[in-house]
Amino acid sequence: MTKKFNFVAPLLERLLQTIQEQGSTSVIWLGNHPWLPVIIEVLLDIGISDIRILSNREWEQGLKIEPFTWGIRHPDCSIEIEPVFLNDEDKDSTFFMANTHYLEFSWQLSVFGILPDQIINLYDLSCDHILFWKQQEERVKNLDLLSGRQLQMIELNTLIYFRDYCKKKNLTFFIGAGTLLGAIRHQGFIPWDDDLDVYMPYEDYLRLIEEFEDDERYELLDWRRDDNYIIPFAQLTDKTTYLIREYPWMYCCGVTASFIDIFPLSGYPADAEGIEAQWEKNLRLDREWYYYMIVKDVSGFNVKDERQRISDDRHSQSFYLSDRVGNVIRTNHRPWSVSRGAFETTVSVRFENEYFPAPIGYDEYLKARYDNYMRIPDETEKERHGFPTYSLK
Repeated sequence: MTKKFNFVAPLLERLLQTIQEQGSTSVIWLGNHPWLPVIIEVLLDIGISDIRILSNREWEQGLKIEPFTWGIRHPDCSIEIEPVFLNDEDKDSTFFMANTHYLEFSWQLSVFGILPDQIINLYDLSCDHILFWKQQEERVKNLDLLSGRQLQMIELNTLIYFRDYCKKKNLTFFIGAGTLLGAIRHQGFIPWDDDLDVYMPYEDYLRLIEEFEDDERYELLDWRRDDNYIIPFAQLTDKTTYLIREYPWMYCCGVTASFIDIFPLSGYPADAEGIEAQWEKNLRLDREWYYYMIVKDVSGFNVKDERQRISDDRHSQSFYLSDRVGNVIRTNHRPWSVSRGAFETTVSVRFENEYFPAPIGYDEYLKARYDNYMRIPDETEKERHGFPTYSLK
């Protein structure tokens, strides 16, 4: 089971507890903070729309902070950081901060009649990630860090296991993304790559999630199987390894294992405008997904589990009944869709010293995904995850 370390949750719990105890209807936050987008979103969710952010740093004043979901759930909402100044009505607000400038802010606000004990400083609760990394440094001291090639071979064995399982269970899958690109261009791993990707029709994907049985070595992770699992697509992991993965966009880290990514494919629009619209929709759904994964860990903040709704929305068009198909989980690459004929059947391609199923129309797919896919990228374009991975053997 993956373990999630949600650094922002303790701060949000204290924030909500204080607001409830004081019966607050307005909040003033002192100083900028990287967690403000999710803090603002939570405040809006509990009905507090009177929110101000004050900063004594001139370069921060005028910056706009948007809620975590970027106006999706709370449209047209952004808060501009202001200089330190209070109106008479502000004196009934609850004052929060999470930085080391407590004495400075206390002195500035005393001019407006605010006592130091009216300011709740949550700085200690914003430092859990520092403790986490110190603990991880101690944890891995006696573990062997895997080289890039060692990690590739472990991932290859995971892919072989997955291939054999799917064949036995009559499940359709295709190698995709950099894995397929590596197979066609390098007959194996892209030399600098450090992960493997496969695609499955969503219908087959759901069967995999429901039927797969973990064993001593391999564990299938998906939110339906593990409530702590963070990302909206599945991974098959090798439990003989130890991997630390940071999720900076949701203020947490995860301890898991080496993996292969399993992306579900569904129906996708055909025209450029429709593809772009679907792409933007995927982004909105991702923001909602990750917001839920943050706030569900906050005790006392009862939020509806939105994951099934988001999944249903993503996969509303059947892979098998659509003319065009694509990956409905947003990635860092440009949006794409291809004819379903490109994925109508498979062709066996060599990857390292093994053979795996690729989409019959792999040329169409790779051109849609990478354009001139046989070109070797320069150093600035080479992609790798770079997650430190250790052996537990």
